[in-house]
Amino acid sequence: MIPPEALESATQRWGRELFHLAKAEHDQLSQLNPWVRRVLRWSLSDIEAPEVRLPPALRLGIALTHPQALTARAVTHVTHWMVTQIAHQFICGTSLDEAFASIQRLETQGMGFTLDLVGETTISEREADRYREAYLTVLEGLIRLCQSHPTLLPWYGTSPRVNLSIKLSSLTSRFDAIQWDATCEAVLARLLPIVELAKTHEAFINIDMEQYQTRALTIEVLQRLLHHPSVAGYPHVGIAIQAYLRDSEAELRDLLTWLATHDQPLTVRLVKGAYWDAEVVQARQRHWPVPVFLQKAETDSNFERLTELLLTNHHLVRTAIASHNIRSLAHALAVVEVLQVPPSRLEFQLLYGMADAIKQALSKLHQPVRVYAPYGELIPGMAYLIRRLLENTSNDSFLKHDFLHEASEEELLRVPK
Repeated sequence: MIPPEALESATQRWGRELFHLAKAEHDQLSQLNPWVRRVLRWSLSDIEAPEVRLPPALRLGIALTHPQALTARAVTHVTHWMVTQIAHQFICGTSLDEAFASIQRLETQGMGFTLDLVGETTISEREADRYREAYLTVLEGLIRLCQSHPTLLPWYGTSPRVNLSIKLSSLTSRFDAIQWDATCEAVLARLLPIVELAKTHEAFINIDMEQYQTRALTIEVLQRLLHHPSVAGYPHVGIAIQAYLRDSEAELRDLLTWLATHDQPLTVRLVKGAYWDAEVVQARQRHWPVPVFLQKAETDSNFERLTELLLTNHHLVRTAIASHNIRSLAHALAVVEVLQVPPSRLEFQLLYGMADAIKQALSKLHQPVRVYAPYGELIPGMAYLIRRLLENTSNDSFLKHDFLHEASEEELLRVPK
């Protein structure tokens, strides 16, 4: 049992230090092109209709680009430019060369990377084969890049430099729990060569979590993967756990029990969750219980509970805290301090193109920072881009508000209730 008074005191102390460092960094950084920021603020301004949150900028664009409108051609070009600029804010490159250049820039700033190939939910087995080959190509390219460009980042000694994130829905045309065994076998057939290549070169493979309805299937594939003779015991595999799900604590406890029983190391990336709108809409349409918390404070509070659970079990899992919330980050640092968790059992992960001042502040505190960096063509990347826009339509958006100037440290460090 963690002493609550000591934990909260340490959280406030770490939070104040992180806030002031981030504020100082923020004043020196120009994160967004002014025109892109204006477009984002405009696009993210509508919070009145949470079930159909199409940004007004896109609604206007659709109207003006109607084939009969005189403005169609001009607005089409302008809209394409705006979408491209916004996409480049969140996507580190549309080619491997661009992605590799972005990775090298991150490392010169003292930060690591996990590369994510945008695009998901394939519709044919041929397409799933293409994704498998694309993952292998990216992984081989990352290995060559890192072999030819040494790095001086000290914390790479506790976590591999090469880090690739994978969505299992891209590895089969029917990622469906109804066909449980067939789906697991189809995914594993394409996933195993990727993980075996990673193991040969001491690279890290992280499995992203997607919709709630596929969570159990995702964990089943993970467990079958870790039990496979060619992978069993390999420590550089991870999975994401989504704190916005009401039953995420029970799911995490079951996973920890399985890891203890099978003596299998694992990294858990703790995230808030990026499919909130889809989960709410789908559940209400089908008259199902909504699986996610409806209030941000509930998710934030659960995030802290799961952080404590993970770091208390640091002998079983390595933890990656994926958040832009200063209170959540400070709370993780406080848990490590109070429980005297070895520093090598924790790293922080933040999204490419967001909260750069907080990334720099964490680095100044000598914390390992890894950036989740999606790459790929714009059209396959639209699903990722839309999730980022929807995720940031709320009043708590890092893109919609300038938190470090608009909110006090007391507000940012308030206990979530």
